[in-house]
Amino acid sequence: MKFYCNTCRKEFDAQGRKEEFISPVYGPCSHYVADCPDCGRESSEYRAPKASRPEQAPEVPSCGMGGCCCGM
Repeated sequence: MKFYCNTCRKEFDAQGRKEEFISPVYGPCSHYVADCPDCGRESSEYRAPKASRPEQAPEVPSCGMGGCCCGM
């Protein structure tokens, strides 16, 4: 598994260990953590950033009949 250390700002591969916890919102949850090989701090699993969606043109309001709302 890949992990990311926020202190060293480094990605690394490790076996990791599962930690379980109770979320006040979602209830029983778990995640994987590993110790950074450089600084020894506990690091969380690396998650690649999601691809951003291309911006879409703003929707043009219509008057219900497909006409323009500018009063013409």
